[in-house]
Amino acid sequence: MADDELRIRQLAYRIWESEGRPEGQEQRHWEMARKIVAAERESGRDAHPDIEIDSDDKDM
Repeated sequence: MADDELRIRQLAYRIWESEGRPEGQEQRHWEMARKIVAAERESGRDAHPDIEIDSDDKDM
């Protein structure tokens, strides 16, 4: 489960960055990331295992 939480955090951050870092969209980005992780888990695979956050990104 901790792996899923980290994965959600990473994806939510990437979504936020890809949208130009808008303010006030945290909940939407988190929910989008949660759905992606759930779909990956349901399909039995990790669609993007190469996504990692930089050490500076861990303090989001």
